[in-house]
Amino acid sequence: MGGAAIRRLSPRPAAWPGALAAAVLALHALFWWGEQVDDAFITFRYARHLGAGLGMSWNPGERVEGLTNLGLAILLAPVADGDALAAARALGLAAGAAIPVLVDRWMARAGVGIAGRLAGLAALALAPWLPSWCVQGLETPVAAFLV
Repeated sequence: MGGAAIRRLSPRPAAWPGALAAAVLALHALFWWGEQVDDAFITFRYARHLGAGLGMSWNPGERVEGLTNLGLAILLAPVADGDALAAARALGLAAGAAIPVLVDRWMARAGVGIAGRLAGLAALALAPWLPSWCVQGLETPVAAFLV
């Protein structure tokens, strides 16, 4: 082969553990569906005003800062005139379900075996903090995804 080294490609690690954990997380989040955090509705009001062209304000014409999650308000502004809670939940579920998929890919590349990957992913999908925050309308799952 003219001195060229032949490199054997290792088989690609299975992707099913991350997908399974994402599905379990989404199902677990349904348990928390009735929970709502009142702080989310502050974001929805700011987003609704921004989307309506009234600026980023609690009351139109007032310049009072009362928002801690500017990014989420901007993302929700185009849909905040409708059901902002549903939009925030959909965004939270999508970001939350992507986390175990990304963590699984990271663990697989790091050489963690299937048993270790499943154990780590079970902690993400079954511990209550992430599934519950995915459906409560705040920025937590999106921020966790970005981290």
